[in-house]
Amino acid sequence: YISPQLKALIGFKDDELPNSRSAWQSRILPEDQTRVREAFQSHAEGRTDVYQVDYRIQHKDGSLRWLSSRGKLYRDEYGRPTRWAGIDWDITDRKRLEEELAGAKQDWERTFDAVPDLVAIIDTQHRIVRANRAMSRRLGQDPRLCIGETCYDQAHGTTSPSTLCPHVLTLQDGQEHTAEIYEERLGGYFLVTCTPLFDDRKRVIGSVHVARDITEQRRSQERYHRLFMDDLTGDFIATPDGKIVECNPAFAQIYGFESPEQATGYDISKFNRRDWAELMAAVRKDGKVQRHECMHRRPDSKDIWTVSNIVG
Repeated sequence: YISPQLKALIGFKDDELPNSRSAWQSRILPEDQTRVREAFQSHAEGRTDVYQVDYRIQHKDGSLRWLSSRGKLYRDEYGRPTRWAGIDWDITDRKRLEEELAGAKQDWERTFDAVPDLVAIIDTQHRIVRANRAMSRRLGQDPRLCIGETCYDQAHGTTSPSTLCPHVLTLQDGQEHTAEIYEERLGGYFLVTCTPLFDDRKRVIGSVHVARDITEQRRSQERYHRLFMDDLTGDFIATPDGKIVECNPAFAQIYGFESPEQATGYDISKFNRRDWAELMAAVRKDGKVQRHECMHRRPDSKDIWTVSNIVG
């Protein structure tokens, strides 16, 4: 017997579908029929207390519906089956939602693992909750084996976190923190940013830890700095109003300073403000000035002529 209510789940009136098990089973998706039979057989043989299975079935309009079936086979005192009672209900919407959530989860995981930066989710006990492929590869671990391990042990080989660790600071004040670190175990320099994670009560429950490898950038900076310091011409970096921020030894010598440190803060426009103002106007307009001849007065009152190339 198939109830009118059950037939209605797949779009049929009571007289449109025979009251036979075969009529119902013929509409079950072929890929699911084996699972349905096995669930029933397992219950009929007493291996399960109840019969329970989810399956797909063809609706009258040709679409597929997900049904969840639950039932029980009753027996007499001799163990012989006497009756069957069960119920089916439509779970199509739930299954669609599950599929959407599973798809979203897969999309998120693919994105998470595609990020080239080293990314980990770390809890308040410094345990790794999740690590992306780049992070686990740099740690030399399978991503699943990283879970539950402490970040300071895995990344730094220490028994406790540093007090200056961005994650420690984030846990303390709930703010985002960034630090540049060198870690030999990871093979270079990293710009580390920790962004707090909050629960529904706005309590910090961990952070998203992102480490960007800046080793090549640092090496380029170091190479540039060496060239800057070794250049025989006077190189300098100044603010728009003429204050020296950084210079090389040659510049310090030209302007009569004993060292670059002594020249820091010197106002190069001090004795020729009109000329400096014109220079800055030209830089703002064209982005650079080449072979500009100008007289400057050194701090020791000695006048010197210079030829400058200035880039904004």
